Amino acid sequence: MMPTLLITRPEHLAYDFADKVRMRLGCGVDVVISPLIAIEYCDIPPIDDAVGGLILTSRHGVAAYVAQNTRRDIPCFAVGDATANAAREQGMTVESAQGTAEDLVDLILASENAGPFVHFRGEHIAVD
Repeated sequence: MMPTLLITRPEHLAYDFADKVRMRLGCGVDVVISPLIAIEYCDIPPIDDAVGGLILTSRHGVAAYVAQNTRRDIPCFAVGDATANAAREQGMTVESAQGTAEDLVDLILASENAGPFVHFRGEHIAVD
């Protein structure tokens, strides 16, 4: 019996993930793509000079920011390396906590940046 993989990621991410699974495991995997959520960006107000830093907790947050803001000179703090790399690819200066939300809080508190900060995140979050 052929195994079946159910992918519930947002559709635009699901196909890439399915391709990676097939490459790794071979063609003997039946894939069903059934997204449970979709990424929709809301309107973001322009970031003014009073903002001391951006908090980025996903690549989607980076994409939402760069889609609506041209400023790349604001210091950024990212939860992990994938998010940090996405920000760097957009010309942003970013420090990565290389871990969890708690690690990110520790990184921000240890920095000399007094803020204020703007956090780009989705509606559904793992940590408050």
